[in-house]
Amino acid sequence: MMLRVKTAVWQSWRGLRTFPCAAVEVKNEPILGFTEGSAERKELLKALDGLKGKTEEIPCVVGDEHVWTKDIRYQLSPFNHSHKVAKFCYADKGFVAAVAPFNFTAIGGNLAGTPALMGNVVLWKPSDTAMSASYLVYKVLRESGLPPNIIQFLPADGPVFGDAVTSSQHLAGINFTGSVPTFKRLWKQVAQNLDTYRNFPRIAGECGGKNFHFVHKSADVESVVKGTIRSAFEYGGQKCSACSRMYVPDSMWPRIRQELLDIHKHITVGDPVEDFSTFFSAVIDDKSFTRIKKWLEHAKSSPNLKVIAGGNCDDSKGYFVEPTIVETSDPQDAIMNEEIFGPVLSVYVYPEKDYREVLQLIDNTSPYALTGAVYAQDKNVIQEAAKALRNAAGNYYVNDKSTGSIVAQQPFGGARASGTNDKPGGPHYVLRWTSPQVVKETHVPLRDWKYPYMG
Repeated sequence: MMLRVKTAVWQSWRGLRTFPCAAVEVKNEPILGFTEGSAERKELLKALDGLKGKTEEIPCVVGDEHVWTKDIRYQLSPFNHSHKVAKFCYADKGFVAAVAPFNFTAIGGNLAGTPALMGNVVLWKPSDTAMSASYLVYKVLRESGLPPNIIQFLPADGPVFGDAVTSSQHLAGINFTGSVPTFKRLWKQVAQNLDTYRNFPRIAGECGGKNFHFVHKSADVESVVKGTIRSAFEYGGQKCSACSRMYVPDSMWPRIRQELLDIHKHITVGDPVEDFSTFFSAVIDDKSFTRIKKWLEHAKSSPNLKVIAGGNCDDSKGYFVEPTIVETSDPQDAIMNEEIFGPVLSVYVYPEKDYREVLQLIDNTSPYALTGAVYAQDKNVIQEAAKALRNAAGNYYVNDKSTGSIVAQQPFGGARASGTNDKPGGPHYVLRWTSPQVVKETHVPLRDWKYPYMG
């Protein structure tokens, strides 16, 4: 496997060419609503019906060669873990440039596609729990004209990939989305191997967050409640930008609490493939389920915490966790500063007059700085908050939920423990994967070695 990869990388580098092209007008495709009775809804239902009970076989792909190893794995459906969605194998060895997460299908294509677009050979390690979707993106890239050997599709064990990428002299960069410990491990390995590389590798990473909603007394309550429900619970709270800590003034908490609970009663937990009215579904796998379950147990046992909604979970069929709201009397409790990556929203109720202190509290509570939102109608407070929280969030929202970033409108990324803040989706991001060369050609021959002032 390693020999095939090295050969593919060498052949691809030799064949790369650059060429000028004219500017073209880019128009987005129409946004489909998938409403009941629509043509796209019928087409989707037909496609889903054809996939029921089936297991897709996904090989490692080096160039155009499909390779199977003896290390066979399976992607399980989070809604019904008796269903094997995909069968795949781990690469024996590999050089990785793109390490992708499970929770945004497009990110996998972006992590591998952007460096490739800028002239790099990329080895893409997809997430085990998004193998089928990632392979579909890879096939779309190939069908749209991506040459073989530019992006290699290589499922693999994480540490094996990490060891391989950091030991190769040809490592030019790592484009990463995942956990802080994994990113730190890769970075340390790169540092230890600096004398090995032909270049200083570019390292870009996004590592999640402990995202906040700050509510001021001047906020629009309906917007706060509905924005928080969406941010905290859609996709099972498994967005790196999901709201997981909320700060509410005591004067507004009774109303906000009641409206949160009123909506919570209507949130059904189920299988969105079978029922399109399902807002909330299973978490991705058994590891996530186990981790979130420990947080629910902490919320139930801690004297500082009170579960006011949800709090239950069941993995007998799928990895289902109820959307959970926890009220805390301690703003420094672990549930307010550690990433959970699940449907758990913690709320701290603060004295209304102390909002300035709370802004400082938000900034200093968590090591992360990915996303955050301020809900206020008072313009002076909005300006105060922007100054106080300048470094608390890489993507900062005013009167919008912490998951409010829209592709092609707001580049995304955070700093501190949340990553390198390279802002994928923005113009500077693509430059991270280039090695610019400046060329000067002189057309007037040099006739003297002396400068004029020398006489």
